[in-house]
Amino acid sequence: MIVGMSLKFLDINGKDKIAFIYEGNGYVPEKEKAPLKKMDDGRVVKRLEDVIEDDTPTQKPLVIMMHDFPEHSDMHALDSMFGVFADRLKKDGFPTLRFDFRGCGQSDGRQQDFCFETAIEDFQTILRWVKNRHGHDRVAVIATGLNACVLAQAYDKNMMAAIVLLWPVFVPMDTPLNAINSLENRKFMGENDYVPIGQNKIGFLLANEIRNLDVTPLLPQIKTFTQVQQGTADDYTPYKSTDVIKKHLSGLKDFGVFEDGEHYLEDPGMRKQMIDNTMYFLNKYAYRIPPGRSRDLGGAPIFRSQT
Repeated sequence: MIVGMSLKFLDINGKDKIAFIYEGNGYVPEKEKAPLKKMDDGRVVKRLEDVIEDDTPTQKPLVIMMHDFPEHSDMHALDSMFGVFADRLKKDGFPTLRFDFRGCGQSDGRQQDFCFETAIEDFQTILRWVKNRHGHDRVAVIATGLNACVLAQAYDKNMMAAIVLLWPVFVPMDTPLNAINSLENRKFMGENDYVPIGQNKIGFLLANEIRNLDVTPLLPQIKTFTQVQQGTADDYTPYKSTDVIKKHLSGLKDFGVFEDGEHYLEDPGMRKQMIDNTMYFLNKYAYRIPPGRSRDLGGAPIFRSQT
């Protein structure tokens, strides 16, 4: 759940509310809009990737953080991973927003009511709210685990300036969630409206969605610059599943591979490197460019191993 004095609630449909923390410090022009390089002949030129169409100051977009589901407490508290992200982002001039989907944390609803249909509705409501109420016409998104499926289905190329996917899941049945199909769990769900998976309750609606869900066909449509980070020893999100990401994700720009990294990369050294990687990526690629413009940096994705 989200904790802290800045917790607020947003009405979704006149009945349900989602909890959020919005730290909107406004658009902050970068101190060095276009770094210059001095040539041997005395000329001074701008690096190609720092040139904007009309040479106006670049501005940093709102960063929206999407927690994983089933829930993991490390995502939410102010001293958690997202809390560290929020502090780092704020220092670098990015406004931020964290929220709980319905059925999660402080938001309305039961955990077993969480499903992709309502999660997509929540995310799209957030996008409309930050645009219409706060003027954020461009956002960057940090999505973890199963919410890669939400992002892929709610992808908005005109609004998303950059995407960070941490241990993403695009085929839920390739994870331990496939336990919903065991004979014991099918029997339990027949007598209840959910099935227990670990400490979480997978509801009937979500179970029906994930049995046949595979959003990998949507990956070629995601052209926004994207970073993926994944551990090779992740026993929940199999590293082998990243092959399809490397092959089909159109916007893939950076892939951070952590040797022997486990799920959530909770090793302190790996966690720090992961956050450093994300901050470098966002500072390089997450520009608030009005819809309709392009900023083609070119070049092939960078694949690197972390030790």
